Amino acid sequence: MKEALSVKKPSLALPETYKAGSVPKYLQERQSQWKEEADRKEREKPDPDCPPNHVRLNDESRIEALNSMRSQHQELLAELSKFSVRADSIRIRQRKRDIEDEMTSLEAKMKVYERQKVFIPKS
Repeated sequence: MKEALSVKKPSLALPETYKAGSVPKYLQERQSQWKEEADRKEREKPDPDCPPNHVRLNDESRIEALNSMRSQHQELLAELSKFSVRADSIRIRQRKRDIEDEMTSLEAKMKVYERQKVFIPKS
């Protein structure tokens, strides 16, 4: 009679390929998709510091422009140093003033481009 009462229950043993505590592959893929989507939304989100009708200049372009301005500044400085202390003619004095004005303008632009965020008008 004991044999009739003891009914074999199906085994709940896990398959040998099952890894306890691991996240299934399809969930890992979905999590990576969610992360990529969140990153994309974060990148596309407009900068709160950006003024209207402007866009942020990327770092590569900003650094390239800054290096160009620095080299131009060095060229103007070299040209200015070639002038004699005593400026004889009106033409020389005018050219010296023009170079100094251009250097002042260039220094102001360089100060702007040295910031981490640079915004330029949309074209």
